[in-house]
Amino acid sequence: MSSSIIALIALILASIFWSSAGVVSKTLLRDFDPFALGFLRFLIASICIAPWILTKRLNFKKLIRDTFLISLCGAGNIAFFYFGLRLTTANAAQMIYASTPLVVAILSRLLINERLTRQKISGILIGFLGVLIITILPIFEKGQMITGNILGNILISVAVICWSLYTIGSRYLIIQKKYSAVQVSGMSFAVITLVFCSLMIIFPQRTFIPSLGIIKNISLLVYLALMVTVVTFLLYQWSIQHSSATTASFTTYLQPLFAFLLNAVFLGEQITPLFIGGSTLVFIGIFITTGNRVWKGLFRLRAYFK
Repeated sequence: MSSSIIALIALILASIFWSSAGVVSKTLLRDFDPFALGFLRFLIASICIAPWILTKRLNFKKLIRDTFLISLCGAGNIAFFYFGLRLTTANAAQMIYASTPLVVAILSRLLINERLTRQKISGILIGFLGVLIITILPIFEKGQMITGNILGNILISVAVICWSLYTIGSRYLIIQKKYSAVQVSGMSFAVITLVFCSLMIIFPQRTFIPSLGIIKNISLLVYLALMVTVVTFLLYQWSIQHSSATTASFTTYLQPLFAFLLNAVFLGEQITPLFIGGSTLVFIGIFITTGNRVWKGLFRLRAYFK
């Protein structure tokens, strides 16, 4: 099996785990403030991944210096995501994240000179139009369960910019600086943990109240830290190493397929006709943007398992 097909499998698995981030995070945010949740999530993740980092002979000063800025982008992504998610719905947040390929494509062109074809640009723009419709839906559909509110959607949009910068920075460190996915992810987790710890001290918020039950909260927190964070980040970083930053960002197109079902079942979120229209534009953008390479990869993968 070629590395491109394995990268495709990694992207699909990452999408499945990431699709549950909205429902799990929104549930935990009923009991945790965003800074506390971010700190605990990445503290657990850092502890889990530390053995793979500490057993290597590394120049840690250089590693910290090289990964610090993109780690701050990662922290910004999580912080804006959590604050936005408290105001908007998990479905709306999920679809807004589908604009990541547009931001990544533009920034990749400017920062690392990654090639863009007219077909890819057209598809990304169509997909972004759909996301734009979803972002401003609260203006037209007041009170609908799917749309959240405009401030929450804007905060999620800022999180997307931070995530796009993290994606590009990760690719640069892995491809140009020759760091492994584990090293980049591990140092990112550590820096994000320190950032949220500092924010908790500077901006103390409400105390943790276990209204959902201690066992349920701990179980969800461990799942969020391990499966949604450690496993998914590693899969994502590995796929970046064997594809392009823009292609890797297509995970955000696959996630809604899984997320809508989870959010409907566990959060009771509804879907309106305008939301369906915006989502349809996003998926049309997927078809155009991914081009023949991804579809050929899917057919090769299907043939492999026959």
